[in-house]
Amino acid sequence: MKADVYLDYAAGAPMRQAAMAAYLEADVPGNPHALHRPARRARQVLDEARDLIAREVGAVSAEVVFTSGGTEADALAVRGVYVARQEPARPYLLVGATEHHAVLDNARLLGGTAGGDMGATSGDTRTTGWPAGRPADQISAATGGAAGGDAGATGRIDAGDGASMAVARVVAIPVDRSGRADLDFVAQHLRQHGSQTALISLMAANNETGAIQPVAELVELAAEYGVPVHSDWVQAAGKTGLDFGGSGLAAASLSAHKLGGPVGMGALLVARHVAVKPLVGGGGQERGIRSGTVDVRGAAAFAAALAEAGREDPGRLEALLSPLDAFIQAHSALTALTPAGRHLPGLRNFTVAGARGETLVYLLDQAGFACSTGSACTAGVARPSHVLAAMGLDEAEASSAVRVSVGHLSTAGHIEALVRALPEVIERAQAAGRVTVSGSGSAVGRVTADGLGSAAGRPAGAGTGPATGRVAASGSTSAVGRVAASGTGPAAGQGPGRVVGR
Repeated sequence: MKADVYLDYAAGAPMRQAAMAAYLEADVPGNPHALHRPARRARQVLDEARDLIAREVGAVSAEVVFTSGGTEADALAVRGVYVARQEPARPYLLVGATEHHAVLDNARLLGGTAGGDMGATSGDTRTTGWPAGRPADQISAATGGAAGGDAGATGRIDAGDGASMAVARVVAIPVDRSGRADLDFVAQHLRQHGSQTALISLMAANNETGAIQPVAELVELAAEYGVPVHSDWVQAAGKTGLDFGGSGLAAASLSAHKLGGPVGMGALLVARHVAVKPLVGGGGQERGIRSGTVDVRGAAAFAAALAEAGREDPGRLEALLSPLDAFIQAHSALTALTPAGRHLPGLRNFTVAGARGETLVYLLDQAGFACSTGSACTAGVARPSHVLAAMGLDEAEASSAVRVSVGHLSTAGHIEALVRALPEVIERAQAAGRVTVSGSGSAVGRVTADGLGSAAGRPAGAGTGPATGRVAASGSTSAVGRVAASGTGPAAGQGPGRVVGR
């Protein structure tokens, strides 16, 4: 078994030694909200962690609200700020089409549906994406995801404390082929509906492609109409210079484990003048915005990881990926999706013509490299990424993407080894995509045996049983070493689906 080379830092970074040391040092028994001496010591550790995080991101300590991670921070910002700005009613909520699902799914909740589609003709954005060029698509409780036009606020949803409010008019901000948000669309919307817009949410850097968004320009534009802006900083923190105080943002989300801190710890930066409706009631901790006893050890480790990440040179991460960039440019079957120039350091996303992303990831995993696909995974079935669909990629292109991301433990040797392994991996993945057995016929990456057929993306083999994602051939010869013959042995893709990390 080959040693794993971890190249999936965008999903989660290995915990830093500094973070582990801080966690152990902060092992104090007191509840930081009690009054006795152990509690006061715990409160001191918590305050020091809050102060350090604030300094690292250009905030003041009172603006740091601890959460359980980036997902909760996004939910608190999107739903909490939106609901707090409903007197008078402001029904519009703008969100980037390529946002993480922590933003998109909470926008859906406000729109009156947890599974509706903002900008696609049917189904969930995990399946169909938000196509570019359809910027005004909105959702409503009545339609569950109408395409085009203004769906309107036709139902009511829970606003907390026994109150209700009209469902939101959620608008997806379209992006161009590089993944950059269309601010001309936002300007047009604000000219028409600025006084009726409660919030705009646009991430600093995309978790799949690394595209950096024009957040500063958006804030300046929104300020003309008094519209607050939230930004998901989960991927950008520790890699790009961030200054909350100078940003003009109403709120920004952070996550510890993307920086090499502990899983289950994050923060929402909330400007002192911004009102946020809590998602849950409780003891009123964290400015009354997020009730619950704060994890003191986790906060200390989070702060230590953020501080260490902030001292590192992002240029080192870019230099590490130079051999991969050269490899992508030298092969016509590969297309870079990470935009040149303005992108997140240490992340690359590219497509491989004729291959499926999950097959590439499986073969890379077998070769000892942990990467991820450009598609999300729902119930074990890989589907094209909504991010790539919004950028205008078709299903075949979006299904052939691979993401490589590096971090504090990555070395030049890791990337050099990856580049050496890629030619064989790509050849085998493309061959697997071409396999057709017993005249059954198949689309790229869809293999069936003995004419039995299979659901798209869930190949089945003759007599092999229905194991999702397993490919089998009825003949005696296995295809590219990954397709099992007559139901014997493992087949390509039998491992669990890979979910794109934040």
